[in-house]
Amino acid sequence: MGRTKESIQMSSSNTHTSITMFAENNSKIIGNWYFDASDSKELVDATFNGLKALVESLEHNKSNDGQAA
Repeated sequence: MGRTKESIQMSSSNTHTSITMFAENNSKIIGNWYFDASDSKELVDATFNGLKALVESLEHNKSNDGQAA
């Protein structure tokens, strides 16, 4: 069985921003964060960057599976 891959996607409009986190090679949504236009750009960016770091950490851990720490 192949490894699954997590990813995140951000989409924006004039009224809201949505961040979605996927697993199983983008076939399964595991989280969805919704921000309306009144939320600060800093909050949206911090959430996206935190989720991006999480995805990168998960990928890094998968690449080290079976190796001594």
